[in-house]
Amino acid sequence: AANRAAFTRRYGPQPALTGEYTGRLDNSGETLQLVGPREELVQEFRYNGAWYAAARGVGFALVPSDLTAAPAAWSQPAGWRVGSVRGGTPGAPEPPALAFPAVVVNEVLANPGPGQRDAIELFNPGPAPAEIGGWYLSDDRDTPKYRLAPGTIVPAGGLWVVDADQFLAPGGGAGTFGLSAGGEEVWLFSANATGELTGYVHGFDFGAAPPGMTWGRQLTRAGEEHFVLQAAASLGAPNVGPAVGPVVFSEIMYHPPDVWAHGAYWDAPEDEYLELLNLTAAPVPLFDPDQPTNTWRLAGGVSFRFPAGFTLAAGERLLLVGFDPQTNAAQLAAFRARYAVPSETRVLGPWSGKLDNGGETLRLLRPIRLGTAPDAPAAELEVDRIEYTDRAPWPAGADGFGYALQRAPEGAFGNDPAHWFAGAPTPGRPPGAGALPALVAGPSGLATLAGRDVTLQVLAEGPGPLRYQWRRNGQVLPGATNASLTLPAVPLDQAGDYDVLVFNAAGAVTAPPAPVHVALPGADTDADGLDDLYELTHGLDPAWPDDPGADADSDGLTTGQEYPAGTNPLDPASRLGFDAVSLAAGGVTLRFQAAANRAYTIEYRDRLEPGEDWRLLVAVPVQDDGRAALREEAVTDTTRPAPVARFYRIRAGGP
Repeated sequence: AANRAAFTRRYGPQPALTGEYTGRLDNSGETLQLVGPREELVQEFRYNGAWYAAARGVGFALVPSDLTAAPAAWSQPAGWRVGSVRGGTPGAPEPPALAFPAVVVNEVLANPGPGQRDAIELFNPGPAPAEIGGWYLSDDRDTPKYRLAPGTIVPAGGLWVVDADQFLAPGGGAGTFGLSAGGEEVWLFSANATGELTGYVHGFDFGAAPPGMTWGRQLTRAGEEHFVLQAAASLGAPNVGPAVGPVVFSEIMYHPPDVWAHGAYWDAPEDEYLELLNLTAAPVPLFDPDQPTNTWRLAGGVSFRFPAGFTLAAGERLLLVGFDPQTNAAQLAAFRARYAVPSETRVLGPWSGKLDNGGETLRLLRPIRLGTAPDAPAAELEVDRIEYTDRAPWPAGADGFGYALQRAPEGAFGNDPAHWFAGAPTPGRPPGAGALPALVAGPSGLATLAGRDVTLQVLAEGPGPLRYQWRRNGQVLPGATNASLTLPAVPLDQAGDYDVLVFNAAGAVTAPPAPVHVALPGADTDADGLDDLYELTHGLDPAWPDDPGADADSDGLTTGQEYPAGTNPLDPASRLGFDAVSLAAGGVTLRFQAAANRAYTIEYRDRLEPGEDWRLLVAVPVQDDGRAALREEAVTDTTRPAPVARFYRIRAGGP
């Protein structure tokens, strides 16, 4: 415990309570290690504070989903769940997990227009009606407030709206709340019949909105959840989608190629830029018309306030940079020449800060009034927001290879990586019309023995010339610039995730990473009887000794039983047997999946009579090629004259 006395006051005496640790558990995430007396690593995992809202200040602990899970599972969201008891159960067994309907906060009206009321819309994405009577809504994640009426049911795939007539009762008081037009938060909490929280929490922070406009839930193509200003209010009906524009981030050069100077490569912030685009056919003033000095601004990784009275023309593209174009004429000229910036394109700067090469949040904000009255409070409206990173699913080609993030379509929701590509820089101009390379086949992951040669290949097509760059674990491999990559006599320290970027004049695409695992010959790290090569080939953990007794694919065979045949213990369709039997003039051909360093025997009987012995047709030793992956083998029975009927079976002996 961090504080023994405080812990004991809260939870009572605990016989297993030891020590007081130093430091604290980071709310956003942390790596924890259990180390033995000889400094040997017993266990290591990382949790993330974003996994479950109920474990972020609501009072619920994270508990393992399965205490017998492989070590890798402990650093994944699925390896954990929200505890069943608020306040945790230190020193006691954790009760079984509770089941909750996954009802979500879907839309919020916090700045109602004429005839409207504050309102919160809930959505049930599940296939069955959701009973949420007695659950809570609140504008504070730490304090549940309004309790939903008993018998409240959200239909399967349906919506349910509660408005201020319910959650803001006349006179206010305990159990009620209102929503701020300037932005705040909304949360939904599960609870039992006595009002105790049971561990399900869902909700969002949100910003200011113009009168009558709502904030709503938006899923990216990858399934990531955002809460964004909607193009129109649609309470009680499906969300209409994000409001986009009138001005958007259309191009981001966050990591220009590094420059060589004084014997080393250096970052080049002077070559960074942001492009803003007016999507509309009308001028857009980047200021409050009633107060021209109250201007739009950038916030996040870089900060910039637009000049008073500045207006973007219809369809105009504006560039923002980190240097002052008014006082650095030579740098401005060099910038325009480097990127072929049209002479009519306006350039503003300097911003404060820097575009981070690893990722950044960029926000475009404009001043608004939260009502029509002269004394209506002021706020800022988030016009656009981008949270780019240098990791998938964001395009890696924009990370130091000379390409920029290009938005496509430019009027699409911007905070979705699927709406960006790594394209040739075109600041001040529309993106180029050329076709990007197309991946036909990416490199395939594999496991191999140390000291064996490994070759990875990518097949791409498109307008040439095509260029290539291989990476390991996101780091560029110098000289690895061909369509194939050979790792001669691969050592253990070259294991990792390998990917390849394919470039042409239009831009870059990235093949999905191919994991390369390397094992020592005969190694069995966890002494479980399964060699490391087999475990790495089939996605098992060589450091987890409980594999042999597990049946992860529920096919009725444990991993230990599948090991002698080399079949995949995570695939119920992977079994020792004949995949195909064909009869031709040359005889009967039997095809089956085999693994290296194993001996298979094909046996036959001409009758299935009691006492009839199986006889050897052929022994099939599969040579060791340093891989444990299954491959097809074929055997042909050429017996002449051919029997009227023949029955075959296959047996396997492990390594």
